[in-house]
Amino acid sequence: TLSQRLRKQARLSGVSAASLVHLAWAQVVGRFS
Repeated sequence: TLSQRLRKQARLSGVSAASLVHLAWAQVVGRFS
């Protein structure tokens, strides 16, 4: 799934899951605002 890919990518890059969610949310908000 997408979330599994994101978590795997987060582990590989050392980015926390929280910041990944924040980035994804910013993309969604930016797309609809």
